[in-house]
Amino acid sequence: MSGGAALPVSQMELHKVNEVQFEIFKERQIKSYAVCLVEHAKSYANAADQSGEASMICVWVPLTSNSACETCHRKHPECPGHFGYIELAEPVFNIGVFDLVLLVLKCVCKTCGALLLNTREQDVHKKLQHMTGLNRLRQVAKMAEAKCRVSTSTEDDMGIDGFDSAPFNGGSGMGPGATRGCGASQPRVSRFYGIYPTLVIKAVHEEQDAEWHADKVRQVLDRVSDDDARLMGFDPQRCHPRDLVLTVLPVPPPQVRPAISFGGLRSDDELTHQIMSIVKRNNQLRRDKESDVQAAIDRSRALLQEHVATYFNNASTYYKPTKVNDTKKLKSLTERLKGKYGRLRGNLMGKRVDFSARTVITGDPNIDVDEVGVPFSVAMTLTFPERVNTINKKRLTEFARRTVYPSANYIHHPNGTITKLALLRDRSKVTLNIGDVVERHVINGDVVLFNRQPTLHRMSMMGHRVRVLNYNTFRLNLSCTTPYNADFDGDEMNLHVPQSLLTKAELIEMMMVPKNFVSPNKSAPCMGIVQDSLLGSYRLTDKDTFLDKYFVQSVALWLDLWQLPIPAILKPRPLWTGKQVFSLILPEVNHPATPQDRPPFPHNDSVVMIRRGQLLCGPITKSIVGAAPGSLIHVIFNEHGSDEVARFINGVQRVTTFFLLNFGFSVGVQDTVADSDTLRQMNDVLVKTRRNVEKIGAAANNRTLNRKAGMTLLQSFEADVNSALNKCREEAAKKALSNVRRTNSFKVMIEAGSKGTDLNICQIAVFVGQQNVAGSRIPFGFRRRTLPHFMLDDYGETSRGMANRGYVEGLKPHEFFFHTMAGREGLIDTAVKTSDTGYLQRKLIKALEDVHAAYDGTVRNANDELIQFMYGEDGLDGARIEGGQLFPLPFRDDKEMEDTYKYEYDVDGTFSGKVGGNYMDPHVRKMLRADPQNVRKLQEEYEQLTADREWSRKMLDLEDRDKLKLNLPVNPGRLIQNARSTMGKRSQVSNLSPITIIDHVRKLQEDLMKLFPSYHRGGDGYIRNTLSRERIESALTLFNVHLRQLLASKRVLKEYKLNDRAFEYLLKEIRTKYHQSLTTPGENIGAIAAQSCGEPATQMTLNTFHNAGISSKNVTLGVPRLLELLNVSRNQKHASMTVSLFPPYDEKRNAQKAQHLIEYCTLESITRRIQFIYDPDPRHTVVEADRDILELEWNVMDESDAELRIQEVVAGSPWVVRLELDVDMVTDKALDMKDVKQAILRVDESYIIETGMANNVRQRTIRMRSRYNEGADSIPKLKREIPALLARVHLRGIPGVRRALLKDTTEFTVDQATGKMSGNKIWAIDTDGTALRRAFIGVVGEDGKNIINAVKTSSNKVPEVCSLLGIEAARSKMLTELREAYLAYGLNINYRHYTILVDTICQHGYLMAVSRSGINRSDTSGPLMRCSFEETVKVLMAAASFGECDPVRGVSANLVLGNQARVGTGLFDLVLNMAALQQAVPQAEAVAPGKDVNVYHSLGSTLQQNIQSSIAYRPRDHDATPFVNNASLFLRQGFGGGSSSAPVTASAPYNPSTTYHGGRLEASAVHRSQAYSTSPALEYGGREASASQMYSVMSSASAFNPVSTRMSSVAHSYSEYSEASSYHLQHSVAPTSMQASLPRTDNSMTMQGIGSVSVPYTPHAMSSAAPPSQVYASTEVGRSHSEDSRSQSALYVPTLSPTHAGYAIRGDEPSTHRSDSNVMWREAGGGREQDEEDDLSTNYMPTAKTPQQAAPPTAAEFGDEEEEEQ
Repeated sequence: MSGGAALPVSQMELHKVNEVQFEIFKERQIKSYAVCLVEHAKSYANAADQSGEASMICVWVPLTSNSACETCHRKHPECPGHFGYIELAEPVFNIGVFDLVLLVLKCVCKTCGALLLNTREQDVHKKLQHMTGLNRLRQVAKMAEAKCRVSTSTEDDMGIDGFDSAPFNGGSGMGPGATRGCGASQPRVSRFYGIYPTLVIKAVHEEQDAEWHADKVRQVLDRVSDDDARLMGFDPQRCHPRDLVLTVLPVPPPQVRPAISFGGLRSDDELTHQIMSIVKRNNQLRRDKESDVQAAIDRSRALLQEHVATYFNNASTYYKPTKVNDTKKLKSLTERLKGKYGRLRGNLMGKRVDFSARTVITGDPNIDVDEVGVPFSVAMTLTFPERVNTINKKRLTEFARRTVYPSANYIHHPNGTITKLALLRDRSKVTLNIGDVVERHVINGDVVLFNRQPTLHRMSMMGHRVRVLNYNTFRLNLSCTTPYNADFDGDEMNLHVPQSLLTKAELIEMMMVPKNFVSPNKSAPCMGIVQDSLLGSYRLTDKDTFLDKYFVQSVALWLDLWQLPIPAILKPRPLWTGKQVFSLILPEVNHPATPQDRPPFPHNDSVVMIRRGQLLCGPITKSIVGAAPGSLIHVIFNEHGSDEVARFINGVQRVTTFFLLNFGFSVGVQDTVADSDTLRQMNDVLVKTRRNVEKIGAAANNRTLNRKAGMTLLQSFEADVNSALNKCREEAAKKALSNVRRTNSFKVMIEAGSKGTDLNICQIAVFVGQQNVAGSRIPFGFRRRTLPHFMLDDYGETSRGMANRGYVEGLKPHEFFFHTMAGREGLIDTAVKTSDTGYLQRKLIKALEDVHAAYDGTVRNANDELIQFMYGEDGLDGARIEGGQLFPLPFRDDKEMEDTYKYEYDVDGTFSGKVGGNYMDPHVRKMLRADPQNVRKLQEEYEQLTADREWSRKMLDLEDRDKLKLNLPVNPGRLIQNARSTMGKRSQVSNLSPITIIDHVRKLQEDLMKLFPSYHRGGDGYIRNTLSRERIESALTLFNVHLRQLLASKRVLKEYKLNDRAFEYLLKEIRTKYHQSLTTPGENIGAIAAQSCGEPATQMTLNTFHNAGISSKNVTLGVPRLLELLNVSRNQKHASMTVSLFPPYDEKRNAQKAQHLIEYCTLESITRRIQFIYDPDPRHTVVEADRDILELEWNVMDESDAELRIQEVVAGSPWVVRLELDVDMVTDKALDMKDVKQAILRVDESYIIETGMANNVRQRTIRMRSRYNEGADSIPKLKREIPALLARVHLRGIPGVRRALLKDTTEFTVDQATGKMSGNKIWAIDTDGTALRRAFIGVVGEDGKNIINAVKTSSNKVPEVCSLLGIEAARSKMLTELREAYLAYGLNINYRHYTILVDTICQHGYLMAVSRSGINRSDTSGPLMRCSFEETVKVLMAAASFGECDPVRGVSANLVLGNQARVGTGLFDLVLNMAALQQAVPQAEAVAPGKDVNVYHSLGSTLQQNIQSSIAYRPRDHDATPFVNNASLFLRQGFGGGSSSAPVTASAPYNPSTTYHGGRLEASAVHRSQAYSTSPALEYGGREASASQMYSVMSSASAFNPVSTRMSSVAHSYSEYSEASSYHLQHSVAPTSMQASLPRTDNSMTMQGIGSVSVPYTPHAMSSAAPPSQVYASTEVGRSHSEDSRSQSALYVPTLSPTHAGYAIRGDEPSTHRSDSNVMWREAGGGREQDEEDDLSTNYMPTAKTPQQAAPPTAAEFGDEEEEEQ
């Protein structure tokens, strides 16, 4: 809109657009829609100079703020603008559809308008059946005939075989027997070609050219019948072909082309001027037609056509671009729509936003990892709209009345008026009413979105909590810089404030920094400790660091701890080690995850060992606390949840910063100077390398150097020298680092991992080393030398870029110059690469944006088409996968299998005397031997494991035993270690029975199946549908095999020695962790896959990659290779095959023979020199060297042959062609001269060939003499023909294979006798160039058999594989090639992202390119999605012409229309449980005063924190929602592992005389359930946020966080609040009368009543898509002895017996009415209780009933007594 005035909010109800129908704006519609006919090119600057043309003003004149529109009588912002129209004097072409008009003309008769198509042919219908739109029109144009066919309608009604062709009829309304077609021959129509050909059609008829203008074309198209139009793909209702030619031109209103006012002057828009000139030309043409002068008419018509064309598109090839002035081109309608800044991408897909700020960032280690420091100036400008209610009214009133920060800017009243507070004189009188919206300043604790461009992956936009600070930059914690890729050298970042509670809730639940610690891309942390903190951690945990009491107390204050550990040294004064201080920060974790045979305590303190949160030995380095897979960050995230990681990172940064502040660290010149011993050693390395290079040079000069495959001698020499020089630098770097003393500052930084490598020390102190450009040494820039002051042809190391000095000493001028060359290459490469990778990322996102996880567990796109049955083939979230899990099963031989898995029993099925050895409990052994069936069960387990071994050998890509590591969810190895170290006393013998273990592992595997989403689930959780069951079984197969081999009963008893409590804990943890690993329905996995493949591409360098291993073979790598694969390029730059060979050719010696048989070899490739010699004498040659050849030839001839030869030579040419062959190559290829001679004769018999047959000659020569004497033309003809002949003579190999190279691979074979698997080296052939079809046919070896194993032979050219072997083979190959392209740069991306990309490419049965040729040609995407990608106007024009309809399902289409996209949180709708709202409790009872809740869910920091006011807000009794006070959760010693458990602070002591209530809590209008208050000893359980609790929108922040396991000694004196399901909540507070209102179903509740048995391991038996009847279902799990560990898993909620629940709720006494309601629950549920337990729970351990405890215990008793009772 012009003028920039704000539009008032529309009063219309908001509707969602469900589909968009495109069509051409036809003449009739334009006239009825327009308000006036535009006939004069006036600007109507002042409306008074015209009379009676009121409607013209609103078309021409932009409204000012005080003038009203003449048509609708509304003022400036409200008037939408009105169209006018121009009646054109003659039809003109629309430049956007000119090509379509040409196509239509090719399809129809130019005389009668009938279709030039024989509709009676069956073939026609078949071809057109599945085509629509433009594709159909093109196909019709292809099949169009050259002559119009005469036919009757009765012939057409029945096609061949009775095919009904009624819809393909010609002229509409033809009666039976009526004829169609005229029989006329058709002119050929095309466009003119030239530099600016203009919009005129060239018609050639009987060799005569004619020019057709739009009027003639319009007449032809007017004759086309509706049925013919339909057959061509048009919809005549929406666009008949005649509508493609313009007869009326709409004039857009001034709102589209606003005038610019500057002072008193007004300047019209460029479009306005263009429309004026169109009107002028139109009037001129009308006048010229009246005067009837043909030349004038032609000139005016051409000008009008040009102006209309450039008005639509000023960048076409048809006309020279129109200029507005000397330099600036007219910006036409097309330019305004397309491109990055056009309407679609610039204004619809992405918009400018309010409530955002941008400034420079600086680092700050003292703010939390999920905080952002915001300047006061920004915090006072940005606001958050908060609606006034009874709770926040007082607080917001204080905000509104304050004149200084924190204050408010505006108040929005319900009647629509706005109060700007800055304009009020006296703000102290401001009063607020319930329902007002206050725009208050951003305050501490508000949640904001922080972003750095380029936004390459989802971790480039994360949620942070605000911390308002002084000064004018955004402050960022240093650990956050990695995912943002930010540094503090001037980077700027953007901050966005959410403007609704829904947005805020999404930020909190999904986008906060702690939620994104682990990247789904590599399944590894993307944040860790960096820079100073890492260095500080290393120095703090050094073996020499001892700290005094003063320092340790300061650290304790930083960490908010109030108890010091026992000092390591007591006398002469107490000292603590740095390791003890670091242990204060650690949560209870173990590292490394796998247990060692014996505890490692090496003398040099090199190995890290952490046990139960205590750092026992080793320094903390980057691999331990950095962003590495398996680091502490990763382990804590998986075991304790995201908030614990944030707490850990914050703690490390606080402590290390404080440590470095006190102890200091600096780098000086003394660190850079190497001692004499080191310099002497380095000199030796250099001298040795120099000698080595000289040796290689000497070998090359003597031609004795080993040539590498496919390289010339010089190339081999260069490769060897470069490799030797680069190796010398690496060797020197290692020595330099080892010789430096331990305290050297450089060495400390390198070993900590904070900065630098050993190479840096070497370059600074010793020498810089070899400089490379494009992967090889510095090339000769001058003639035969690199720089003028070197000798010619100097190939030595100095002249080719070796720098022999370090930076301290200083480089010589030539070394410095070479060094700048190498550096410049890197800079240019980065600049070139950025645009390529950015465009690649955009294409990937566009191709995959609609792909999401559906609610049935499948992966689908916007049209609900199936892409994968299970995301990543296992249905798991990439961020929850843990890599590096050892999998030794395939490599175990039979003996090892028996030792590890098989018990001691005989073949006949009886136990031997030794069964159980010394690892089984005697009582268990006795029970085991009592039942003869047990042997069968144990044998079944062993057979299953043997079958698993065979399966894994067959299915997995095997590597060496130590390298075979799997990426799986849950790390059972680490959980076993945790169970062993935490579960009570380490028993020497386990009390478990093998049968129990086997049964429970099976039970667990069945439970895991029930966790997967499926629509075919019965009431018992089992899946009825066979296909669904198979889908889930295949997803679980690998994990189940891994579980079985780890939890085999013998290993549990013998290796792990787990008792029943530990084993129970282990099974619960595995199930819980697996449940957490499942992907969330609605997850936009397409976008995540695109980001995961696009973001690492920015780290690929284009050309500098140097691979010494396969340098002989040309390979495309990096971004060019990615583009080749994703564009499905048919002419690949370096295509190659891997050819597998049958034995015995897979041994090296025979493989070399095979190599020569496969490599394509022509005579040209082995010819070294061609000579033309005048040599007429047949017996005596003028060439001395050839006399032996001739003598040999003549000696073997008999007399008749000799006479014949003499006659031929005399008749033939006197010129001899002499070919000198390359002796080495002939020997290499094992060629026989007889074979060469035969090969030439096969191609051309017109030559007499003389060749020496002896194969031991050092020179191989062929003499060829033409049989025909051409006289003077002989030499020119020979020069022409001989090179062509040499290229045609095929001697060996497969055409297309330019080069064949040997490569070794490992093949694993199994020894049948021992079952042992071993890897053998076998040889295959790598080719340069591909000919897959020919390779499949095979090559015959010397023994007459085929040597190529076609089954294992493949090509890296995916389209070739697709055409030969089909789409599945192409999919597999594309996957392999993509992975290899990334792995070449060491980028390891999770498998699931590749599969999403590859499956989308192959989804339709052909290879869809990830570019406009693929995405924009696909039928599945609508016009809106296609036009938002590329070819905007072309797509929209085609959509209008063919009447396409967009169903508005995809992300782009919804964005364009302002709808919420149906992915992520837009995939479902929320249902509010109104009944629960009516049961809200009075606010005074809902939450205790000063209570802390989840830090994110509060409404920012409360006023008490911002204004130093200590008066707590006391609500009135009838306020129905609790007051929320918030405080930082981090670095407080809380017990909860997740954000559900708020910190225990000294401000909230447990007071028995105070009344506490559990209640429904509404924080930030996000409904959260708050459970009863309990003693901290009960605070083990989290709760499961499952879909069965579908009516309460709970925080997943806490759902997935197992509870922290450490408690301070003062814990029992504090009260703790925890979360539970809404079901627990209502029963803990509901009075008796409420019971009737609770919905109940038979299996919706399993009440643990008085005296009931708590089931120790009760997995959730309901599916995540539970039926509505189970809305309040909650599976309660009792507590068992294993809870002693204080690390109960998050899914298992401890259940209080009702009396205790009542006690916990009312701290003083169990209240009467609550006890009554408890009894009522018992009575209501008691009868069915046991059955329900059988239905819902899965018992893992038997438990015994004990009588109920009569009186409520004291707080101290909530420990072991409660456990024993349960």
